[in-house]
Amino acid sequence: MRILTAGGRLILVEPWVTPFSYFVYRYLHQEDCDLSARPLEGKAIRSENVKKAFDGNQAIPYLLFGPGTLAKTLESVPGFKPLAVEPFCLFAYMLSLSFKRINLFPEALYEVIAGFERRTLPLWRSVVALSVLLVLEKQAV
Repeated sequence: MRILTAGGRLILVEPWVTPFSYFVYRYLHQEDCDLSARPLEGKAIRSENVKKAFDGNQAIPYLLFGPGTLAKTLESVPGFKPLAVEPFCLFAYMLSLSFKRINLFPEALYEVIAGFERRTLPLWRSVVALSVLLVLEKQAV
């Protein structure tokens, strides 16, 4: 982050924890979703000696940028201002099976489903969103 100039933006799309996504990430995903982790204290994943490829924790972005934690996270990376913390993503992502070669719906339906998600986003984002758009802007020193 030290090479980012003033006004530069760090843009991330990360997993997000909601009541629905917790179930998906905890029970249907290969990586863990551990809300007891404390990433700012260096306790982000299990303290086993060997970290395996899928030992990630899908809850880390939520634990760092979720309700009640954003200010503390920004204290640990001074000079950054949050421009967006916007949960999104539901059916289109799930039906596409993420980055798999196959998916569960024809490509022609993607725009219909994605459009429906965009129009109804305010109704469901806090309960079922799977991802979050995080935008942080580096401030002038």
